[in-house]
Amino acid sequence: MRHYETVFILRSQIAAESRKTLTDRVQKAIESSGQLIQTQDWGVKNLAYPIEKQGKGIYCHIEYQGSSEVVGQVERVLRYDEGVLRYLTVKVEKEQEISQKNKAAEVREEGSADVQI
Repeated sequence: MRHYETVFILRSQIAAESRKTLTDRVQKAIESSGQLIQTQDWGVKNLAYPIEKQGKGIYCHIEYQGSSEVVGQVERVLRYDEGVLRYLTVKVEKEQEISQKNKAAEVREEGSADVQI
């Protein structure tokens, strides 16, 4: 099973009940063939640019494990809900791979810092 994160932005004027209903539907889609790890409500934030004439949005973050079919089910739920402005799903790499990439980046930075022009 792969590890995924999905962040979605809801309209700022959406009712709390509608937000709860949507997150419940997303959780059910995940739990049907995957495993929910964590959900976070990041609250209302200003958008970098207006989306559908909205200047603010409610950000929600969900971490889960599952197959690519789970991602399709989650995105289907988000795509057809009118309260969702945007969503993004990313596959999270294994911690070991991330630490190796970070070490490689640090080595590159140290090497470029030593070069004088």
